[in-house]
Amino acid sequence: MRRSGLLLLIYWFFFSPLILTAQTDSLRLGLALSGGGAKGLAHIGVLQALEEHGIYPKYLSGTSIGAIIGAYYAAGYSPQAIAQIFRSMDFDRFMTDELPRRYLPLYIKENGRDAFFYFPVNTRNFSLSLPRGLTHYQLFYNRLFKDLFNIQYLKSFDSLPVPVRFVATDLVHGKSIIFSKGSIPQAVIASSAFPSIVAPVKIDQILYTDGGIFNNFPVDIVRRMGAGYIIGSDVQGTLYNENQLTDIPKIIDQITAFYIYSENPDKIKQTDLYIRPNVSGFGVTDFNRTDTLIKRGYEATIKYQAILQKLSGKSPKPTRLHPGHPDSLYFSKIIIQSDTFIDRDHLLWKTGFKEKKKISYQQFEAGINYLYGTGDYLQILYSILHGDTLVIQPVTNPVRAKFKTGFRYSPLYKINILAGITFRRPFNRSGIADFELILGDPIQYRFSYIRDNGYHFGYGFSSDLNQLIRSVPYKIMLPDVPDPSFNNLDLHWNEWSNRIFFLVTFPTQMNLKAGFEHKQVRMFTTVFSQPDKNQKFFFEKQHFFTAFVDFYYDDLDNFYFPSNGIKIALRGNNFFDLNRPTPGTSFQTAVLTIEAHKQHRKVSASYILQAGFSTDKVSAAHRFYFGGIERDLKNIHIIPFFSRDYFNLSALSYIRFQPQLHFKWKKNHHFYTGLQGILLEKPTPKRFHTYLPYYNIYWRYGFKSFFGPIFVSYALEPGSKKQYFNFTLGFYF
Repeated sequence: MRRSGLLLLIYWFFFSPLILTAQTDSLRLGLALSGGGAKGLAHIGVLQALEEHGIYPKYLSGTSIGAIIGAYYAAGYSPQAIAQIFRSMDFDRFMTDELPRRYLPLYIKENGRDAFFYFPVNTRNFSLSLPRGLTHYQLFYNRLFKDLFNIQYLKSFDSLPVPVRFVATDLVHGKSIIFSKGSIPQAVIASSAFPSIVAPVKIDQILYTDGGIFNNFPVDIVRRMGAGYIIGSDVQGTLYNENQLTDIPKIIDQITAFYIYSENPDKIKQTDLYIRPNVSGFGVTDFNRTDTLIKRGYEATIKYQAILQKLSGKSPKPTRLHPGHPDSLYFSKIIIQSDTFIDRDHLLWKTGFKEKKKISYQQFEAGINYLYGTGDYLQILYSILHGDTLVIQPVTNPVRAKFKTGFRYSPLYKINILAGITFRRPFNRSGIADFELILGDPIQYRFSYIRDNGYHFGYGFSSDLNQLIRSVPYKIMLPDVPDPSFNNLDLHWNEWSNRIFFLVTFPTQMNLKAGFEHKQVRMFTTVFSQPDKNQKFFFEKQHFFTAFVDFYYDDLDNFYFPSNGIKIALRGNNFFDLNRPTPGTSFQTAVLTIEAHKQHRKVSASYILQAGFSTDKVSAAHRFYFGGIERDLKNIHIIPFFSRDYFNLSALSYIRFQPQLHFKWKKNHHFYTGLQGILLEKPTPKRFHTYLPYYNIYWRYGFKSFFGPIFVSYALEPGSKKQYFNFTLGFYF
């Protein structure tokens, strides 16, 4: 018995390599890539080590991050190319679906409303509800479609040099789904829709979520594809211990992980080579640690050096595809598929797509982004069939109302809290109604309704109440009073405005408005009043009827911290004073602003040029006032001039210029230095004859915080030695 055992051992030692060789020659090699979030970047290192040893999978299956990396590999990307792609990806933007600002509608861009906190509202009972996820993966889908363009739609995934399968979960019916044909980008985002982070993905009327819920390590699938020798790369986590179950997300994760990990021992037994990279200590969102994770995958693979050498050369290298996308696209037919009514003409206008018209790939991407930026759709999936048939599958956003809020502190308004609600499609499919209440001292409000019909004329109306209380130098309001007994007076400024207008939008960055406005203005002080009487002395107490024209172009990349782009704003007003006895008495104002930014690496140079004009009969409320750091306020002409307090200077016309350098440090830190100069018209019998120059040098620090941008500013006027320090926190409203 001992002799037979010894002979068996000798036989195995000398002939097992031949057995392995026979197996790998006759049994095709399969690779299964598990899910695991960012930890799955270790799969890239596994692929790199396999290829270095001449080992290439004949079949490949993946779940979640395994599906993503598997799709790139099947499209012809080398492990090194995949690694470079992941290094370049902005996962923070993907996780929030933060579109580049240029694709947002103008009514949002103009006032920085995209930065507020928004919460879905159930319009049946007007209660707040939570979103399905932090992201709908739209930007990530756009990136996948571009990178995987050469394989973006296939009748069968078996037609690839490396046949693939991707696993997702049918969220409604609770079953595992295997994608083997159709749109690969759609299959990938369905497989990788990580619960609670990524909202479920709707494809062909089926709601999908992460495939890892039922099959996070798809070894069985690659075996069913025909693989005889299976390599499994497993980056799954482990169950938490009692001390680690410290919050609700971890408890939910633990509950969902019971089923996932219960099957793992059986899955491991099905592999012929089980690779387990050391990814302990890494989270599912640690995409900023790409190189470290790739290294962990590589090191875990080369530990099996003896097995790798035996496998080397036994699996033929498949034909590698050439990934890429064309410079231009041509669509002979455009099909829109949706389970709800979609205004085809409006959708095509938003995208700029036309049948039988050639467009650049860049224009194609921009068109999808413009459509998504409207907020009318949760997801916009698309594919190109038969070479030139574009199929767009927009998923209509069922949320028709959102509650918004924000906080702000500034020296001008002190502490303000905004509470508002935005309604989509309140009266028609292209309408937006918006109401904002600003709580502070004093209270303000904004209301607007816009129907944007694109190139066709749209219309809208708005109403707002702007109020402020400020201590200002008496010479600003009472220039003819010689040396009074006080230096400052309390200025109360109230403006109630109601407008109706028509508009036409050209590209999404530009529109033109023309309309009429009724305005009631009250400007007064109580400085002349006895303490117990609080009597008001009015500088202005008038009703005005106004005809106005607005031109607005905005291509800036950021509202608060712009580094690239151009903004041009022009507003002209013709005011009729309804209280003055002389019929036809009127005055005019106009303001032109040109703002340009250009970035080079971490430094951007910018220039602001602004000019304001008013005629002789202008009222006190429509003069131009200078000081502080607030952006130009609606209807109240306070022009920023950093070295002076608010309402420190005044003029009937002016020219302002502001060259600036902007330094980005790390991610959310911004440093500015620049020069501000203004030329203020001096009151003389002859208009526009004499201008007084003022200038300052300033330094600013800006930080993008959770509660809104923070700005700390210091400015100095070298000539007069005047200086001013300013601090603001929160969103502009």
